[in-house]
Amino acid sequence: MKILAVIVTFNKEVLLSRCIDYILKQKRKPDEILVINNGSTDDTESVLVERNILHINQNNVGGAGGFQRGLEYALEKEFDAVWLMDDDGFPEENSLDILEKSLKSDVVCASAVVLQVENPENFVFQFTLLDSKGFPKIFGFPRKFSKLHKLKSYVKSNSYPFAYFFNGALICSKTIKQIGGIDCSLFIYGDEVDYFFRLRSMGSVITVFDAIHFHPDVSNRPLNINMLYFLIRNSIIVHKRYFNFVILRNFLTISVILYRVLKRNSFKDFISLLIGYNSKLFFRAIQDGINNNLSFRLIR
Repeated sequence: MKILAVIVTFNKEVLLSRCIDYILKQKRKPDEILVINNGSTDDTESVLVERNILHINQNNVGGAGGFQRGLEYALEKEFDAVWLMDDDGFPEENSLDILEKSLKSDVVCASAVVLQVENPENFVFQFTLLDSKGFPKIFGFPRKFSKLHKLKSYVKSNSYPFAYFFNGALICSKTIKQIGGIDCSLFIYGDEVDYFFRLRSMGSVITVFDAIHFHPDVSNRPLNINMLYFLIRNSIIVHKRYFNFVILRNFLTISVILYRVLKRNSFKDFISLLIGYNSKLFFRAIQDGINNNLSFRLIR
């Protein structure tokens, strides 16, 4: 199998170098590494040139546009599979070997489990249990798991039929040709969920617990207020495309976002979204999501 590793980066030259180092340490090395430089203004370009890493420079068209360019290159060069990741994470040394062996005829995407660098037993993104129709549970207990050993014990399996893109996901190129590329109009947030459901329509998409991808803990990271527009709008749009109980999920998602702003940012930012300076952006995101308006762009 011919595999392309794609890293999308924006202004994280040090973390990007770490990611590349760990890819080069893989027991099963990818056949080629491609970095999509999404408009970085730091020394990313010079680092890539110095290390002789294949890269493509482009405007910052979001994670969606970055990964889409990587998929296009993979199809152009006839790779059999694409291994996707952000710049701030890095794979354990046997990760690609395990994922390649997991990419069987009925599995169109095998993804690594994403664990915190600081606390390797903890998920970076909590796993929500799926209901009988394959949607994340709204009600019931347990509903979410924050630790790897607890989820493994609960499901009594070494994989799980859900995956968080794009942190170590290995995708079959044949399936990419069938379903098309990533929806670049989403820009950032939600593009990975949209692609997950499109991939799942063609076969199994799994997280393999033995394939580890490390990533910094983001649970207390302040939220970029301007980027919240995409998180809110895209969540509503993706709910409408694929999920059940759409109105309830929208309400819960917006409530959680507001709580995170209050917890991670400040009371001032929280109020600004509801009645202050950023309220226009906040309510426009909701309106655009309901109306499926994807016309707004942000290019840096």
